Amino acid sequence: MATAQSASEASSPDAGFEVQRAQALLADFEHWQDFLLRHQAICDPAQWQGFAWGLMASGQRQISAWREQARLFMDIPEAIEPGSPLDDGLVAYWSLLVQSLADNPWGLLLMLPNDLLPLSRRTAALADWCQSFLTGFGLGSVAGTAMSEEVAELLTEFAAIGQLDDAVAESEENEVAYTDLAEFVRLSVLNLLTLGEAPAAEIRAPEQLLS
Repeated sequence: MATAQSASEASSPDAGFEVQRAQALLADFEHWQDFLLRHQAICDPAQWQGFAWGLMASGQRQISAWREQARLFMDIPEAIEPGSPLDDGLVAYWSLLVQSLADNPWGLLLMLPNDLLPLSRRTAALADWCQSFLTGFGLGSVAGTAMSEEVAELLTEFAAIGQLDDAVAESEENEVAYTDLAEFVRLSVLNLLTLGEAPAAEIRAPEQLLS
């Protein structure tokens, strides 16, 4: 009876709303910016999320590893006290991410600045996101583990996006290019997170980067 009830609740509109609300919180730039500032972290939300997703995409799913690696990435010198506001925030973010991956992974969004902000700032944030993803992916990967050619190519694409120049002209063409790049990054990472492999053939990096 309990199992049937749980299944019913999981498929209810309320359950779907809870998933959407959790995913919105995971991409809430201002919320996590406030969290990082309060704890004097040296990273911004885009870097922080990129690092977290990179760590998880590498296959590292242990929350204990996330706590420690996040502390180092944020440049927090002292050990994190269990149950502290900082620890609660780290646990909440990781738990929401794990749950969202189980419930509706393709609904996850990148944590990037608001579209009303200058394109140069958003481009810089996307570049930082990719650089931080590569950092997390590298830290979480087991040395000597074989990597497919497709995944290696994808990481090379991310490295190229990570080197984008933020001196980007405000234009409709560049807005489209930015949107395409961000969606390529999102779908590629979700493919790694859910399937452990590079994206399908229809998911490819835009031929023209921002200029």
